Amino acid sequence: MPVRIRAVDEARGRARTAIIELGRALANARRSAGASQAAVARALGWSASRVGRIERGARRSVTLEELACLAAVVGLHFSGRLFVGGPRLRDATQVGTIRSYRAFAAANGWECRIEEPLPITGDLRAFDLVLRSGPISVAHEFVSRFRDAQGQVRPLLVKQRDAGVASLVLVLRDTAENRRAVREAGDQLIDLFPLPARAVLAAIRARRDPGGNGIVFWRSSEP
Repeated sequence: MPVRIRAVDEARGRARTAIIELGRALANARRSAGASQAAVARALGWSASRVGRIERGARRSVTLEELACLAAVVGLHFSGRLFVGGPRLRDATQVGTIRSYRAFAAANGWECRIEEPLPITGDLRAFDLVLRSGPISVAHEFVSRFRDAQGQVRPLLVKQRDAGVASLVLVLRDTAENRRAVREAGDQLIDLFPLPARAVLAAIRARRDPGGNGIVFWRSSEP
C-alpha cells in the first residue's frame, strides 16, 4: 500500500479514537459538574440525544464548533492542534523536480529512495528523497515555492534531528521568486544550510557525503 494511502487510513483511525476519547472526557466533565444531558442540551439549544451521541463517540460527523460549545458548557476549553505527520500531497511541478533530480543522482550511482520513512516506530514522517551509497545517507527535501523560511525550514530540521541524518539538502525549484526568497532570508538560512549548490552537486556527482546541509536550485532540464 502506498505511504500516502496508508497515512490517510491511519489518520481516519486516529480521528475515530480522538472522537471517542473527547466524548468520554466531556461526559466525565458533565457528571463532575452534576449536570444531566438534558440540562446541557437546553443550554446549547440541542436535543439530549445529540449530546448523548457525542459523549458516546457515536456522532461521526461531530464538528469542532460542537466540541468547543459542549466543552464550554461543562467547564472545559477545547483546543485543536496540528503536528508534522506523514508525506504530503505533491503538485505536478514538484513531482517533476523530484524525478529529474532522482535521475541525476541515479546516473551518478546512488540508490534512490522516495518518501523514505523516519526510522522511528509509529512516526509517519518521511524524507522526500534519500540517497544511499554504502554507509552514506543524504536526505533531500523539495520545495516548489519557497515563501516562509522559518515556517518551511523548521519542520525539516526537526525531521533531520529526529532521524539522526548528518546531511540535509534543500532542493528548490530554480525560479527568480525562490532565489529572491533565499536572499531575503539572509544569514539565518545560510547558517542552517551553509553549503552552496556547487559544493552539494559536486559531492553528489562524486558519490560522497556533502558533509553538511546545503541548498540546491534545480531545473528539471538539468543533466
